[in-house]
Amino acid sequence: MIKLYKSFQNKLAFLIDGEITLEQEEEWLNELENVLLKFDKIDLMVILKENASWSAEAGIAELKWLFRHLKRINKIAIVAQSKMWEFLVTLDSIFARFVGIKERYFEKEDEAWEWIKS
Repeated sequence: MIKLYKSFQNKLAFLIDGEITLEQEEEWLNELENVLLKFDKIDLMVILKENASWSAEAGIAELKWLFRHLKRINKIAIVAQSKMWEFLVTLDSIFARFVGIKERYFEKEDEAWEWIKS
């Protein structure tokens, strides 16, 4: 399940719980597309529950969307309670910087949301 958790203008927070199907991924990406119709860039906070995962098809759809929209993403905050996610976000943030995306890992939602809003 992917659900809009909170939003303010071009700043969006989503909760991801369980395995994401291609249909759910496409609905989420359509939500993001609708926001991008109104704003040049978006800031995203993604809260990953312990069992968050993606089907292969959903993961591929997300990667294709990301590569098409890299220049339109300003910040990404990943909120989780996992050393694995912390490592992956830290590693990915190195590559994100090359395309102008600020990406950080957080354990606390309120700290992540404050960073997204700043």
